[in-house]
Amino acid sequence: MLNASVCDRIAKHTEPDLFGGCWLWAKMIRKDGYGAMKRAGKYVLAHRASYEAHRGPAGHLWVLHKCDVRACVNPDHLFLGTPSDNVRDMVQKGRAVHAASVTRLTASEVDEMIRLRREGLAFRVIAKRLGRSAQAVGRRLVKLGVSAPEIQRPDLQKLVLRSVEFDTNGGCWLWSRYVAKDGYGHACFSQRGTLVAHRFAYEVFVGPIPSGLSVKQSCGVRSCCNPAHLFTTYVQRPNAGLAPTKET
Repeated sequence: MLNASVCDRIAKHTEPDLFGGCWLWAKMIRKDGYGAMKRAGKYVLAHRASYEAHRGPAGHLWVLHKCDVRACVNPDHLFLGTPSDNVRDMVQKGRAVHAASVTRLTASEVDEMIRLRREGLAFRVIAKRLGRSAQAVGRRLVKLGVSAPEIQRPDLQKLVLRSVEFDTNGGCWLWSRYVAKDGYGHACFSQRGTLVAHRFAYEVFVGPIPSGLSVKQSCGVRSCCNPAHLFTTYVQRPNAGLAPTKET
């Protein structure tokens, strides 16, 4: 069952990797590269907390990464397995620990990974080029605060289209990622933080939202992000005339 409060915390404290799709934990990072967060008064692994908040209890099983980025908390990149499954996954992906993989990164390697990241390459691609683990690359770049380049509008449009399900009857584009209790979708991959999904879609497909205006759906479906169903408006408040409202 979805744990909305934990999902909200995770969405607030992640730095999205729009190229690789990872949600990189931006709070506490342990020495081994895994994120950590406080839950019910004690620290737990952030990716495990994310899996359980979005998918349900993990029980006695481990929560493993498809992307091999330890700081990633994207539930779509996580799966359950045993310690044996983890070892098998490491061997299949060529991540078995050996002497070369645990040596410290050199200054030239750090400069190269920064250059490649600013060109827009994903962590796993950079790691493959340098012969390093994706965890080591991701951990160092997150610590250095190195971000991918600003994404252009056509790429953002593709991201929105990949994040919706199309309602062929009403024509709605229904947000398929995180939807809050109030029915509004939330875009957790934006470089600007967590945004209400339909506002994000409006800006991507239509243009900037004028100051003080709210974006509403003509279809009345709060999770709809179809730009053809979106419009900007002031909201009539009782005895107050027209006034801008805070987006819900």
